[in-house]
Amino acid sequence: MAVIIYNAAKLKNVVGNSEPEQFPFGDDKSIADYAKDAVFALANAGVVGGYEDGSIRPTNQATRAEVAVMVDKFIEAGFNYFDTAHGYIDGKSEKAIRDCLSARYKREDYILANKLSYWCFEKEEDILPLFESQLKLCGVDYFDFYLFHNLFARNAGWYMDDAKYGLYSYLKKQKELGRIKHLGVSCHCDLETLRAFLDTYGEDIEFVQIQLNWLDWDFQDAKAKVELLNAYNI
Repeated sequence: MAVIIYNAAKLKNVVGNSEPEQFPFGDDKSIADYAKDAVFALANAGVVGGYEDGSIRPTNQATRAEVAVMVDKFIEAGFNYFDTAHGYIDGKSEKAIRDCLSARYKREDYILANKLSYWCFEKEEDILPLFESQLKLCGVDYFDFYLFHNLFARNAGWYMDDAKYGLYSYLKKQKELGRIKHLGVSCHCDLETLRAFLDTYGEDIEFVQIQLNWLDWDFQDAKAKVELLNAYNI
C-alpha cells in the first residue's frame, strides 16, 4: 500500500525521495526491500509515522481501532465508498465493516459494495444463506453495489448457468426487493469472456469493475473492454 501511495504522490510532486537511513524505524529490517524507499519517503513527508515505540510493524494486520481511525479519516476527507467481499482477510473484512463503519455511521453517510464469489457456493441452496450472512456480518439491510466477483474464463460457467445455480435470478430478486441497489460484475478476464457474460446478463448489469490503468490499457486489454462497455451503455 505504501508503494501505491508513494507512486501516486510522486505524480503530483507531493513527496520526494529519501534514503532509508534518514528515518530508521526500530524494525525497519522487517520492511520488504521493494517498499523501503516508499515507506521512508512517506515518513519524510509526514504521511507515515509509525508507532509510539518507534516501530512500523509492516507485517501486522490492522487492529479494529486502527481501522476505525482510517474509516474516520477517509470520511472526513470527503470520501464515502467502501468495498468488501466475503473472503477478504479470511472473512474478517465484513466484520470490520460492521464494527468500524456501519455501527458508527448513519447508513446514508456511506456507500457499501459487496460481492458474491464463486468459491463461496457449490449449489443453489448455498446462495441464500451466504447473502443473508453478508448483510448480517456487515450490519446493513442492503448493499448499494453488489457484484459477481472476479469473472474469468474458468468461473464464467458458474455465474452464467442460471438453470443450475439460480444465482442471477436470486440476485435480480434481491434487487427488486431493494436489498441490492445496483448489480454489477468485477473481472480480470479476457475480452471474449466479458462479452459472453454481457450477452447473457447485460440488460441488468449496471456497472463493471475492470483494471483500468496505463499498464492494463494494453496488458489486460482494458481499452477494448472500455469500448465494449460503452457499446452496452455501461
